[in-house]
Amino acid sequence: MSEPIPFCPLLSSTSVFPCDFRGETISFTMATLTSQRLTYERLSATNLAAFHALAIDEHIRRYLLDGQIVDLAWCDEQLAASDSLFAERSVGIWLASLAEASKQPLGFCGFIRFPETGPEPQLLYALLPAFTGQGFATEMATALVDYVRAHTTAREIISAVDEPNAASCRVLEKLGFERTHTSPGAFGNIVHYKLVSPTMNDPVDRLSSALRTLLEAELAAGNEVQDFGADFPRPGSFLVRLRRKFRAIPAEMPDGVVYRELNDVHWWQAEYEHTPSGHYLVCGFE
Repeated sequence: MSEPIPFCPLLSSTSVFPCDFRGETISFTMATLTSQRLTYERLSATNLAAFHALAIDEHIRRYLLDGQIVDLAWCDEQLAASDSLFAERSVGIWLASLAEASKQPLGFCGFIRFPETGPEPQLLYALLPAFTGQGFATEMATALVDYVRAHTTAREIISAVDEPNAASCRVLEKLGFERTHTSPGAFGNIVHYKLVSPTMNDPVDRLSSALRTLLEAELAAGNEVQDFGADFPRPGSFLVRLRRKFRAIPAEMPDGVVYRELNDVHWWQAEYEHTPSGHYLVCGFE
């Protein structure tokens, strides 16, 4: 990643990272994408060449890139965009490989912003032709939906598919995505999909009651949740990070709550800590 990310959602994780938290060395785990037959590796400089090889495959680029052949500079741009999206929304691009075989990727999946369709990241998946028709697209798409439900505050997921790509349309519809509209594309219509799920996590329900009151006041004042996670910064902790600086700091703190201003770009601008529960409500710098 291009810059240190001070907080990542830390649920159902496998990758362990040491870091310094106020002079104390702690270890935390980064949330990972998982599914039954596949393993996933976040897009990085070390696997960029493999990503490029996938992107220029004729089958993959036919619909995903309208047939265009992209260069490594395009892949660098996608890496930077993926890192930015992970920092902002806790999602990005992953390469997928068979769990019981070599680490040679068979495709990739994740979320990408397409400027022509708006600012919201869209779910996508792509497979080499030798691995189509075996349920891997459904497995990847299901893993992405489950990941969003477990690790983000998103209330909906969007995607778009070229209408002639009937197999991808069936995958999304099987998962409960509904068609919202169509738009012109390189191969006829582009079908736009949306999945709205009441099972998406609500971090308000996870926080201690003292911090929940403070969070609700922040949301009412126009702030918004950026991300959240468990077992960070310490085992047993729960943390919610707001996108903007606190807007509704009370004159008197609730019982057990300590307010601090850190002003540390590697962590956050300020925090409320509920010491009895080990829960945190922290804010960004906007």
